[in-house]
Amino acid sequence: MKNDSLVPVQLWEGDNKNLVEKTIAFLQLNFCINKSIDNFSECYCNNCRKLKSFSHSSVLWLKPQKSYSVDLIEQIFEKIQFNLDKDQKFFFVLEKAHLLTAATANKILKILEEPPVGYNFILLTNNIKIILPTIKSRSLIKQFPKAEFEIDFEEYPLLKYFIEKQKLNDPITFESDLKKLELNETDSLEILNILFNYFSKKQILCDKNETKEYALNVVNFIKKQILIPPQSGSSNLFWKNVYLNFPQK
Repeated sequence: MKNDSLVPVQLWEGDNKNLVEKTIAFLQLNFCINKSIDNFSECYCNNCRKLKSFSHSSVLWLKPQKSYSVDLIEQIFEKIQFNLDKDQKFFFVLEKAHLLTAATANKILKILEEPPVGYNFILLTNNIKIILPTIKSRSLIKQFPKAEFEIDFEEYPLLKYFIEKQKLNDPITFESDLKKLELNETDSLEILNILFNYFSKKQILCDKNETKEYALNVVNFIKKQILIPPQSGSSNLFWKNVYLNFPQK
C-alpha cells in the first residue's frame, strides 16, 4: 500500500476486518524497524508487534462499543494538545466511523479541517454514505472492495435471524438475544443498512428467479423500515415488529 501519511485525514470504506488489516499494514509502513521487508505480516519487530496488538504509543485506536461517546472522542483532545517533535508522527484510528453521532462528529470537525503538524487521522467505515459530508470533504477517500456475502454474525448477532432462514422460526431465542444486545437507534440503522446491502447484492448476483424475487421483497421491506427508523428507546419494539413481518420464502 502506498504511504499517504502526508495526507493527514483519510477516510477508508470497506469490510471492517479487511480495513483493520490494511490499517495495520499502513501503520507498519510508518513505524516498522525493518524498512527493507516486503511482507509486513511476517515482521515481528517491536513496533510491528505493538501495532498488531493495538498498543503502539504513537497510535490511538478508538473502537466504539455502540455509537461514539463524547468521553471516547475526548481522548483525541487529551493527546492532541501536545506538540510533536520534528518528523514525529501520531495516528488516530477511528474504527466504525459511521457510528459517530452528530455531536461527536461535530466535535472533531475543526481538528479534521486542520490537524496539528504530525497528527494524522484514519477513519474506517463500512458505509461512506452515512458519514457527514463535512467529514468527507476534509478527507482523502479510499474505497476497498467488499466481500459479496460476508457477514460478521459475531459482531452483529441479530443478523442471523434474517439471513439464516431457519432462525425466523425461533421467536423466543430472538427476543432473548434482542434484550441482551440493548440496541439503540444508531445500531438499528446500521443493521438495517447491512441487511439492505446484503439482499441487494443477492438480488443482482443470484441466478435463481425464486431467490431474486425473495431478495427483492426483502429489499423493498427494509426500505420501508429505513424510512421509519426506531425512535429513542423504541429499538426493541421496532425489531420485534421487523421480525414478525419479515418476508418469508
